[in-house]
Amino acid sequence: MPLARWSRSLRVLGHPLGGIAPRLLIASYFSSEAWIQKNGDAVKAFVTALNRGIDAHNANPEEAKATIAKNTGLKPEFLKLVELPAFEKKILESDLQPWVDVSFQYKLIARKFPPREVISKVAL
Repeated sequence: MPLARWSRSLRVLGHPLGGIAPRLLIASYFSSEAWIQKNGDAVKAFVTALNRGIDAHNANPEEAKATIAKNTGLKPEFLKLVELPAFEKKILESDLQPWVDVSFQYKLIARKFPPREVISKVAL
C-alpha cells in the first residue's frame, strides 16, 4: 500500500469498503423521477458538466492531485503517494447491487429490488 511509505507507524487494518464488494459505488446523485422529468434540461446540463469533470480527472491524475491539494490543504507530497480512483460516467446495476444486498441484510430496506428500478434513463 503506497500510504505505508508516508509513515513507518502506519499499518493497514483492513479495507472496509472492499469487504462489501471489489468494485463499490461510494457516491452518486439522487432525485425523484418526477423532478428529473420536469427539469430534463438542467439534468442533462449537469450530467454533461459532470462527465467533462470525470474526463479531465481520469485523463490527468497529477493535475487532479494538484487541484485536491489546492482545495483541501493536503500536502502535495502526501498526494503523490495516493492512488486516485478512476471515476465512471455510467451507473451500472452491478454498482448498486451490493448496496441493495447489504441494505436488505441489515434491515435498512424492507425488500430487495432490481437496481434498474432506481437508475433513471434520463440522466444517462
